[in-house]
Amino acid sequence: MLQEIKKKYFDNGFRDLRANVYVSIGKLFALSILQNGKVPQFMDTETLDKIFGDEPLNLEENRCICSLKEGLDTLGIVEAVRNLPTLRHIFSNNSPRLTVKKLIQLLKPEFSERGSNRLTLEKNVYSSFMRYIREVSAGRRGTLNLESILEFVTGNDQEPLLGFEIEPSILFTECTESFLPMANTCICRMTLPRGTQFVTLPEDLSLFEIYDLSFSNNYYGLK
Repeated sequence: MLQEIKKKYFDNGFRDLRANVYVSIGKLFALSILQNGKVPQFMDTETLDKIFGDEPLNLEENRCICSLKEGLDTLGIVEAVRNLPTLRHIFSNNSPRLTVKKLIQLLKPEFSERGSNRLTLEKNVYSSFMRYIREVSAGRRGTLNLESILEFVTGNDQEPLLGFEIEPSILFTECTESFLPMANTCICRMTLPRGTQFVTLPEDLSLFEIYDLSFSNNYYGLK
């Protein structure tokens, strides 16, 4: 939602003829922030100064910003930032890049009990997935990046400010038709098919091409 708003109402400047729409946009921003969702980090410093500053705004010259400010403060965001100015930094695009270590920490594997045959098969595919993550991080999987994998699992390409309410996880299942990973973004869970007694896990070259298909296609995760 925020990505579409950015493209339509911010990337090419404010759309003064639709200034009233920015009230609703401000409300959506506020709801996303208060519900621990994605923070709009694409507004420039001048715009943020006008929204959160003490200087009165000329309505005719700043119709869109005035509407945006009104929408944000419907749920008290402007007032909160004025009372606690350090909050303003959350609107700056200074979020650290997702790293291999951080992604591995976020995606918790749900392994079977020790000593079981299932555990050995699960660890085999998990090891392959770890190698795949490092391939993605190194830029060797086309346009895919680590954020693509996190978004596939959770619907969010970065960790929320307060962390995920539901801890992202990896569930291992027997391969029945293919080794395509699937995801349920409502519960932040990825299903990673493993090999079985009768179905051997593919070599990395073939397996990684299957993973590419999943993580580059919204059908298997977000939709």
